[in-house]
Amino acid sequence: EKCQKAIEMLFTLHFYMQQLKFVAEMAKEDEAARQSTGSATPRSVAFEPKSEEEKKAMEELRQLFEMYDRDKSGELSPDEVGELLGTMGVRMQGKELDNLIRLMDKDASGEISLDELAGVMLSRKKMEKEVKLSEVGTELFEMFDKDGQGEISLDEMIMTLEGLGKNWDMEDIRNFFEVLDADGGGTVDKQEFMDFIADVEAIK
Repeated sequence: EKCQKAIEMLFTLHFYMQQLKFVAEMAKEDEAARQSTGSATPRSVAFEPKSEEEKKAMEELRQLFEMYDRDKSGELSPDEVGELLGTMGVRMQGKELDNLIRLMDKDASGEISLDELAGVMLSRKKMEKEVKLSEVGTELFEMFDKDGQGEISLDEMIMTLEGLGKNWDMEDIRNFFEVLDADGGGTVDKQEFMDFIADVEAIK
């Protein structure tokens, strides 16, 4: 059971990573379109969750959105969107962040609603795109390795997961860490992390 919960957590993190990579790609595509044609790519479209997977993804995004909507206005400022993405490992500033906001901001209000955020981060194109865990393993590891020392501590894992805005169970986090920490040394190095990913992909 402990291993199964660890696998579920890994796939949830994988989903977050896919979302963020897609968002970054869309921002770059928008900038390229502006440079070549003088006009932006179409703004986001409304996202209507249909499958159970999509409904779950929408609920997790809602939790994340509400965490950063500190004034409870129902909208995020560009800086709050940048902070949200930064916590999850994607650093966007200046023109790159402006491009992303432009893509999301359907009503041109200058702020981003949950529906506008979902329109980009949970688009059909994104949900259908599969990326192997091993292809983002290094990025997932670096997302946890806050101090860049090449090892993940339990405190770093807790801080990272809490920053994602999802209501993680502390016991599940500790179990996840213990499963990754194969040698019981109290930290998880990159080899241990990648070995776990390889094991998960082998049984998938």
